Amino acid sequence: MSAEAQLKHIKELAVARQERYLSSDENKKKHAERNRISYLKRKEKLKGKENATVAPAPMAPAPVAKANPAAPKPKANPAAPKPKAKALAAAPAPPVTKRVPKPNLKNVTPPVPPKKTKAAIKRLKIVGLEPVTIKDIKQWVAKQKLSETYITSANRIFLLFGETDMVKVLNREDLVPKITDEERKKSGELVSVNTKIADLNFGLKIADSYTIPILKHIRDAILKAKKIWGIKSADEANEPNPNVIPWTEYLDKVESTFTKDSKEFVIATLYHEVPARDNMVLKIVASRAEANDDRTNYLILAKNKTAKGEIIINRFKTDKEHESLDVVISKSLTNMLKKYLNTKKDDDKEYLFTDAKLTKYVSAMNKKMGLTGVGAINNFRHMTIEEFYENNPSAESRAELASVMKHSPATQVKYLRNRV
Repeated sequence: MSAEAQLKHIKELAVARQERYLSSDENKKKHAERNRISYLKRKEKLKGKENATVAPAPMAPAPVAKANPAAPKPKANPAAPKPKAKALAAAPAPPVTKRVPKPNLKNVTPPVPPKKTKAAIKRLKIVGLEPVTIKDIKQWVAKQKLSETYITSANRIFLLFGETDMVKVLNREDLVPKITDEERKKSGELVSVNTKIADLNFGLKIADSYTIPILKHIRDAILKAKKIWGIKSADEANEPNPNVIPWTEYLDKVESTFTKDSKEFVIATLYHEVPARDNMVLKIVASRAEANDDRTNYLILAKNKTAKGEIIINRFKTDKEHESLDVVISKSLTNMLKKYLNTKKDDDKEYLFTDAKLTKYVSAMNKKMGLTGVGAINNFRHMTIEEFYENNPSAESRAELASVMKHSPATQVKYLRNRV
């Protein structure tokens, strides 16, 4: 752009700004008032300059000689101009002002803002965002009525990266490599394929819910890893697992290792009858009327000695897809649970076991029995399916069991890992 064109453009912008400003009545009044004050100031300034101008002092009159009556009177010169009656005062000289030369715009170019580097752009994506901590995630899960597995994933990820802010975690270059690491371990054991998929899913879910920007190449890596590990999960589900043993053999091992009155035997018997996931955080109530929170899991034990117990599980992994689980348990299991509760301290009877999940406890229990590579709660579900399919169940029976286990019949078949 030439200098003349730039100057013209600058003038046009100034006129446009002036018109926009004066389009408001309030601004018009302010503009008129400023002009009036400016005019009065200029007028006052000029008046002060006129008063300060001093006229030159008149010359002292020469002494008048006495007229000599004998001297001849001077003749008037007709060509000389007649003097005015009153001498005009000398006009003050105008003030001298320096003329400011106009800027030469021929070689002037507008400043170009510096280009942002890739590193700066990356920083701008997350700078200034509020941190998303484990406290925020717990509140989000409670408010949205989501599965608590999201909280479990959050804790795993924070521990894995040594971070407390999910905004920082989701923009780490090593996010996917560390989550999907073949050697990734938890409490001395390898993290399962499904656990890695769950952590990847959680990352995307929390990013979308909190509008956390993720760099495109990192998001693409997450999506790609989900596909790869989904295939690995399917392949693993179809592979036979010799570590899955029958329920009868498992219960015998628990009884011989811990005795029939132990907490371990109660847990195993409960899961044999009710093949749920790690959802046995059961609050003890005496009637169905007290089981009024749809985000709490309950064990109803009526005071009536002949009544059977009832388990209501409202919160579980697939609670968005399936109805709550409501199971009336056998009389023998009801008596076992009552007997177990009588051995507990009075201040520890709010929940059947504790208000914490049982995966770690069952994993440690299996180690004490010398069972390795069988997993924990998920192993109970595998054993239930193996036992169920021994009798060639009908489609109706399979659908009923799938309803109890809160999964699809197709998923049910994948649990048959011990069949070749």
